[in-house]
Amino acid sequence: MTKSSFPDSRGDHLDLLLATSEIGIWELDAATGEALRNLRHDQIFGHDQLLDHWSGDIFLTYVVEEDRERVGALLNASLTDGEPWSFETRIRRADGVDRWISAKGVPKFSETGEVTKLIGHVIDITATKQTEDRLRLLSKELNHRVANTFTIMNSMIRHASKKTNTVDQFALTLMERLAALARSNKVLVAEEAERSSLHGILQMELEAFLGWQKRISISGNTHIWFSGEASEALALIFHELLTNAVKHGALSVSSGRVDVTVEECPDRRVNINWSETGGPSLAGERRSGIGSTILKNAMREEGTVTLDFAAGGLKCDIVIKDSFRRETPDIPVPVAPAFVDQPIAEDGAFSGHVSWSSKTIRSSGWIYRIS
Repeated sequence: MTKSSFPDSRGDHLDLLLATSEIGIWELDAATGEALRNLRHDQIFGHDQLLDHWSGDIFLTYVVEEDRERVGALLNASLTDGEPWSFETRIRRADGVDRWISAKGVPKFSETGEVTKLIGHVIDITATKQTEDRLRLLSKELNHRVANTFTIMNSMIRHASKKTNTVDQFALTLMERLAALARSNKVLVAEEAERSSLHGILQMELEAFLGWQKRISISGNTHIWFSGEASEALALIFHELLTNAVKHGALSVSSGRVDVTVEECPDRRVNINWSETGGPSLAGERRSGIGSTILKNAMREEGTVTLDFAAGGLKCDIVIKDSFRRETPDIPVPVAPAFVDQPIAEDGAFSGHVSWSSKTIRSSGWIYRIS
C-alpha cells in the first residue's frame, strides 16, 4: 500500500491515535493567551466536557502550590525565549483528586522570529508514579530485610557456638534456625513482599513440627499483617519456642501442652502470649541455653519479648508495636487448620498433617483451636 492510498484519512488516523493513547493536546496562542484543546485534555484535569475557556493562567491554578512557581517559570521561558517546554508535576483536578501529569510543548515562530504559539501534549502519569513509589518502597524493604537477616544470622552463629559442644551440634542448630528464616522469607514472597500475616507465619512454622500439633492450641485473630522485619522476627521466635518446647519444655513429655493466645490492644499493639503447661520445670533453664538470647534479641525496634521461666512451664509475652502492623489486603481469609489424626507413636507424640482451606468469614476476626 502506497502513501497515496489514504491521503484524506490522515486526520482520522490521528484522531484514532489520540483517542486510544489517552493523550491530551493543546495549542496556546501567545498573543491572546487562549488555548485550544481536545476533550481528553480537559478530562485529565477533571472535567467531563470541554470548558468554554482555557489559558496558561487557568492551567497554573490546577498545579499544586509547591510546583506552581517552577511550572510558571517554564511557561514564561517558552513564551519569551522560545524554549521547549517539558516537565512533570502534580495537579489537583476539578474533583479534588491529586494526579501526576507529564507535559511537553514546543514554540512556533513568526517570520521575524517571535513566538506565536505553543503546541504540545499532556499525559496522566499517575499510574507510573505509583509504580515507581512501590518499587522504591520494595527496594527499601529489601535493603532492611537483608540487613536484618545478616544481623540475625550473626546472633545465631554467636549463640550456637556458645551453646553446642560439637561441630555436628553446631551445624544442626544453625541449620534449623536458618531454615526458620527461610520459611519466613517464603511466607513473605508468597503473600506480599513487604508484609506477611500472622496466620501465614504460624502455619509455616507449625508444619515443621507436625508430630506435636495435637497439643498446641491457638486462639485469637491471626489474620493480622505485619511488616517484613516483624514477620522475620516472629518466625524466628516461634521456631525457637517450638524447638525449646520439644527438647526441654512442655512438648518433651506426653502430658504437656502449649497455648498461644493473640490479643489486639486498643492502641493497635498486638500481644501474643505463649504458655506451656504440664511439662518439666524450666526454672533452671535461664542459664542453660534455652535460646533466651535469640528470643530476647529477635525483636529490636519492632516490639518486645518477655520470658518467664515459671515452675509450671515457660511463659513468653510478645508485643508488636502498632507501627509495624500493615493493612489487611482484600483477600479471602483462611479458615482454621484441620488436624488429621494418626496413630500415637511409642514415645507418646502424635503425628499427622495440617490441611488448609479458604473461604470468606466475618471480617472482625476468627478463632481456631487445635486440640
